[in-house]
Amino acid sequence: DAGSGEKTILLVHGFPLGCKLWEGQIEALQDGYRIIAPDLRGYGGSDAPDDIESYSLELFADDLVALLDELGIDKVVYVGLSMGGYLAFPFLRKHGDRVEALVLADSRAEADPPEGVEKRSAQQEQVRTEGIGGLVEALPKALLSQTTWDQKPDVVERAKALMQHPDDGWLGSLQAMKTRPDSSDQLTAIGVPTLIM
Repeated sequence: DAGSGEKTILLVHGFPLGCKLWEGQIEALQDGYRIIAPDLRGYGGSDAPDDIESYSLELFADDLVALLDELGIDKVVYVGLSMGGYLAFPFLRKHGDRVEALVLADSRAEADPPEGVEKRSAQQEQVRTEGIGGLVEALPKALLSQTTWDQKPDVVERAKALMQHPDDGWLGSLQAMKTRPDSSDQLTAIGVPTLIM
């Protein structure tokens, strides 16, 4: 929770990064806006339940609304990156009156295709058998360009540091993403100003 202003921006992180991902954006925006950047369940300072069924995008949406209620915030500009964008759809379905504008970055409305579900299941098995170490080493290669790898080792190391969350949080997020419903039919029903990046 940072900054002050008439509008509140809710920054919802992607998998498996956590709220510290947004430090640069918070610094840039806090002079004109109130910024809320929570850790979703399973990340950073939030609880990481060991029951995989206690993770779903719908529950993440309810968690976010409970946080907004606790802070006395009615409406937000919802900014979702990747998994945070997937989460925007149940948030809009259940709590659409709380969103005054929307940003979807590097995300999509469709459910995972069968090969995507298979990949996430394999990642879950890897976490169960080896922990998160192998994925922390591998995922930045998918998230960052070769130029970044070659010229900015500090960015690579920061990405790896942003991924240090409990195994249960990784397992739960993977479960939430691979079981999410297709939300494509919601796209034409979005009734607030929306930026897609």
